[in-house]
Amino acid sequence: MSTTKLTPRTYYFLAIAQLSLGLGIAYFSSQDKGLPDYDSLQKGEGHIAWVKSNESGIDFGLVEEKRTFGYASKNGTKVFVQNFLMDAGKQKIKVLYDEKDPVKPIFSDELIYPVYELSVSGTVVKSYSEIADAWKTDNQIGVWLGTAFMLFGAYFLFQASSQSQQLRKKGPL
Repeated sequence: MSTTKLTPRTYYFLAIAQLSLGLGIAYFSSQDKGLPDYDSLQKGEGHIAWVKSNESGIDFGLVEEKRTFGYASKNGTKVFVQNFLMDAGKQKIKVLYDEKDPVKPIFSDELIYPVYELSVSGTVVKSYSEIADAWKTDNQIGVWLGTAFMLFGAYFLFQASSQSQQLRKKGPL
């Protein structure tokens, strides 16, 4: 079994890639300004018209509203919230959302309004504080992940430097 040794150039490339990726992840994770203020959110009320699950959460509509609302699943709560919405039947749904900040998915013209609090018949399914904590946790993970990438980049930079010095000591072939 033979092992392939990477060249200093490859290590430099890996170092630059890892450092750039790490800086980008850490920067964008730390720049998120969080959720809008609770008092600035609008209230939407109505009965469930439809529910659609997607990779990142649940989109749904209310009969009385012309908007599409989106619950971004954090901490594995997607099925819990989806079941509440599907079982709501004729019960009244109340959501808090930011009318000024809809999301437009790639390759779609549809605007989706993120939900920052959700209740069914007066029972809070997901509170503003629970959703805020979940977003905060995600951002903290991003900062840690970015730091890990930067550490790997530093390791590759060290490896590139070490191999370059070894090659210089050996001299020309």
